[in-house]
Amino acid sequence: MVDKQFAVLGSPITGSKSPAIHSAAYNALSLDWQYGRHEVDSEGFRAFVEANQQLSGLSLTMPLKSVAYEFALGHEAEIDPTARRLQSVNTLVRNGDVFRAFNTDVYGVTEALRTAEVPNPATVAILGSGATSRSVLMGVLTYFEGVERVNVFARNADAAAETLTLVSDFAADAEGQWLPLEAAADFGGADLTCNTLPADIAADVEVDVPLSDGWFFDVSYNPWPSQLSLAWSEPNRISGLEMLLNQALAQVRIFVNGDPSLALPDEGHVFAAMRAACQ
Repeated sequence: MVDKQFAVLGSPITGSKSPAIHSAAYNALSLDWQYGRHEVDSEGFRAFVEANQQLSGLSLTMPLKSVAYEFALGHEAEIDPTARRLQSVNTLVRNGDVFRAFNTDVYGVTEALRTAEVPNPATVAILGSGATSRSVLMGVLTYFEGVERVNVFARNADAAAETLTLVSDFAADAEGQWLPLEAAADFGGADLTCNTLPADIAADVEVDVPLSDGWFFDVSYNPWPSQLSLAWSEPNRISGLEMLLNQALAQVRIFVNGDPSLALPDEGHVFAAMRAACQ
């Protein structure tokens, strides 16, 4: 294929593993493609994209997912249903002035849960209410059946309410409730607790753990195990690295095939190379 350039954007971005993961995938696919990273905040996003037309595709991390969605709307991009429902875009593909927008985070979540063989939870706790919380909850509710209760612990009640709208969409029989972040310390615990808070904030949060074995899924992966995850037994902890790898796999499918559901050639080999790049 013709040489192409890609990049991950976000702030902060210095610790991102995406360049190593994507570069390993393209090497495994014998593609001479480049993948870099750039420190870009919400205010600088539009100017960066308009000034860097050589970039064929972008991976987007905090705090750009909602901004990227608004950008996609403004440019009349083709937006995939998941990104449109969540109003959250983590992947942009461009062909001249024509854009396509995707959310691969939900796929990353469901694959992380599937690989870990998490049993069906009746109760779910979500820590945080940002764009990532919506992706995580949508992944949980579309992967599992029979969820009965969802608690969202967050400081922002309005953002939490937006996250909780997913309960009525994907688990109509379940109850959903917002509680202040401080209430996570004493609520009886949940079968599955998902942390979407930044690592520095999560380190100071106390979360109740159920008497029976519960599971913990953290979108963070550096450091791992995270301070918060230590309250759960090691076999029941899922690192955010699993979400990162699987959402990146879907991005590579998009950049190579134009479709997140279309497998890559010898995909098992490619994914093994991506995982090895994280070690």
